[in-house]
Amino acid sequence: MAKILSTKALSEVSFERLLAAGHQIIHYDIISAEPLPFAAPRYDIYICSSQNAVNALSHYWKNQDQKHLLNTDWYCVGNKTAEALKKLNLRVVEIVHSAKELIEEKLSGHELEEKRKLWLTGVKKTKETEAFIRNKKADSIDVYLTIPNLKKVSELFDVVLFYSPQGIEYFLKSNSIDEGVKVYCIGDTTAQKAESLNIPVTAVAKTPSSERMVLDCILDLKNNNYGSK
Repeated sequence: MAKILSTKALSEVSFERLLAAGHQIIHYDIISAEPLPFAAPRYDIYICSSQNAVNALSHYWKNQDQKHLLNTDWYCVGNKTAEALKKLNLRVVEIVHSAKELIEEKLSGHELEEKRKLWLTGVKKTKETEAFIRNKKADSIDVYLTIPNLKKVSELFDVVLFYSPQGIEYFLKSNSIDEGVKVYCIGDTTAQKAESLNIPVTAVAKTPSSERMVLDCILDLKNNNYGSK
């Protein structure tokens, strides 16, 4: 049995899956997001790398030029982000695993060079996103504000699940990670943040979703003789 700490509240399915595998779970949202009022100006391409951005778009949907947005290409990170965009009937043309992959493999080609791009971002951005915007390869609009939950975790844990670079930063403001604790990250950008802070990463989810990370975690722990199955 492992005691698992998730820095994001798990879905009922993921929670029950971990219990069935014989583990104990502590889970809470280390970050909440506050949508900011906005109206997206007209661009040729729109970019979303976070479900929080889509939630903000949905929240202020009545403010938008809906006809234009519905007839424009959208690029995004993660299947969950894509699903949220599609619920608004938006035209998702590219889905990738990380912002880095989006920038290096999808947005930097010659065929998109003349296209005007708008990235729907949070107030706090990753280094890759900031550099891309700073180099004028895209404009940005801040559509949400992240609010940290600086909770001190008193229980000992064997495993910690991280879902964003900011989540790691906020967690370390009130907590530490003992040697030997297994660290799982939802994507490459999050893993790179952990490694930059000298936190060894056990594994990165095969696809960037919390459900996939939980499955990968269960399988890895099973292979290392944790749990009842």
